[in-house]
Amino acid sequence: MRTILEIPRFNGDNYTWDFLLIGTKQNQFIEDEIENNKGRGEKGLVQHLKNHKIFIKKWSDVLIECDLRHKFIDEKLQLEKGKLSNKPSTPDEAVEIATKTSASSIV
Repeated sequence: MRTILEIPRFNGDNYTWDFLLIGTKQNQFIEDEIENNKGRGEKGLVQHLKNHKIFIKKWSDVLIECDLRHKFIDEKLQLEKGKLSNKPSTPDEAVEIATKTSASSIV
């Protein structure tokens, strides 16, 4: 972190940095820092200065966040997959599906 912050070209007015420290345990000092910064509304935040923030998280929290994010994406993909799998096999079926879709969008 210090190396990056000491290089001028990485610290222009339009740059912001989020640094993550990820581990399996947190000591009392870290827990106190996280508790102290809860009012800022960012989980795991321990320091917010100028153009950078430092977050400390447990691996379990990171994996849960990834699961939630990927679950949302997977649900969206499953919906799209369902739409694509309903492709008509005949022209008459295509007209029928289009008619149903048009009728449901009007209601």
